[in-house]
Amino acid sequence: MQAFPERWKVSAPELIAETFSSRIWKVTREDGSPAIVKDLKPFDDVADELRGEHFLAWRRGEGAVRLLGREDNRMLLEYAGDRLLSQHLAEHGDDAATAIAAEVMAKLLSPSTDTPPPDLQPLHERFISLFRAAKSDRGAGRDTLYVEAAATAERLLADPHDVKPLHGDLHHDNILYGPRGWLAIDPKGVLGNPGFDAANMFYNPLDRDDLCLDPRRVAHMPKCLEKRTDSRRARSSTMRSPMAACPPPGIARTAMRSTRRASFQLPKPSARCASASDGDLGRQRISTLGAAPMRGGKAEHDQRETLMGQRHMQRHLHQERADAD
Repeated sequence: MQAFPERWKVSAPELIAETFSSRIWKVTREDGSPAIVKDLKPFDDVADELRGEHFLAWRRGEGAVRLLGREDNRMLLEYAGDRLLSQHLAEHGDDAATAIAAEVMAKLLSPSTDTPPPDLQPLHERFISLFRAAKSDRGAGRDTLYVEAAATAERLLADPHDVKPLHGDLHHDNILYGPRGWLAIDPKGVLGNPGFDAANMFYNPLDRDDLCLDPRRVAHMPKCLEKRTDSRRARSSTMRSPMAACPPPGIARTAMRSTRRASFQLPKPSARCASASDGDLGRQRISTLGAAPMRGGKAEHDQRETLMGQRHMQRHLHQERADAD
């Protein structure tokens, strides 16, 4: 029987997922309500998980799950719910899902009287995998998508403004519905321009290129994000819209040609990663977790971070074209 801190008063642990970085348990609290225990393994980037923990503690349940307890590298988390935003999208359409995401984003960006955690990761460091891949390709004389995307990222990140604590990985499978409404899970604890979290929504869900590359959606999403944050901005003069924080159009239009061919030229997952995604754990949905699973090992994680870095940039460029049109 798995043992957890006695003061947590949890029982009936059920291992529902295991990744290279953690084991995820669903448990029952003393009052009968469900909760999640995230048990971190020793690995070389455990700080990434701990930054997310510190972000949750700072938010105190505003827009995200509550951190209920911590001991060493174990976290007791509020159970977010059992309905993914991606499921809501499938049933009610993208506009409805985007409106929900915008509301969650506004809550996450709402002012706090508490001091933000000191260890949040600056955005430039968040793109390190992309920059490493680009450096390797440049050294080999290859003019690849990595090189182009890294150059765009450097320009976008060269002049930070409106810097705030960010979730860092906001997407349709990290927003769930439960007793407290729609909440975000699995933050990365990032420090940067709020446009980063907004941009992440543009190229999600990751398996829906048909949706993500739809010009109507690209044009509609920023309007929705702007509208849904208006009421909260009106209540706080210190809060700006995520879209208002984005860099001005034209800053990276020269790399726009990457967008279409990216769908065909991104590297295929390794056999190990493909095997994991085909297995039961790979198919495990976050609705049973309250924390997002990662597939494969550290190498696959780095590859995904690199590809996501590219996609962040590509989605921003697609938005710039919509603004120009």
